[in-house]
Amino acid sequence: MRLATTAPPEPPITQDEGMSMLIEQMQLRDLIDEVRSFLDRLPKESEAHKQIEFWLTAFVELAETATPLLRKLPPKGHDIPADLELAFAPKLLAKTRPKIVLAGVDLIRLLTTPNPAT
Repeated sequence: MRLATTAPPEPPITQDEGMSMLIEQMQLRDLIDEVRSFLDRLPKESEAHKQIEFWLTAFVELAETATPLLRKLPPKGHDIPADLELAFAPKLLAKTRPKIVLAGVDLIRLLTTPNPAT
């Protein structure tokens, strides 16, 4: 996942800024989809499933708070509708981006830390 290195633009936005924001939101959607897919392959009663499911729920809530468009994006591999209106809260997104990055680091930690029970 690559988040923009600049602050979110204030509306009205240029076409390039809009494209950058759309790509960022698509990357968040793709990460969420990949984690869901991974979660589906874990035994539901496992500790890993519980931890990743908790992480995923919190991450989706965090991402959708600042980028409500996530709920409206078509699945990966489908075309973006031409009439899709970009929706994000610039100030909230600026505050949320560091939390999204930290959540990504937390996911990596969850996936790479050996389970003490094994």
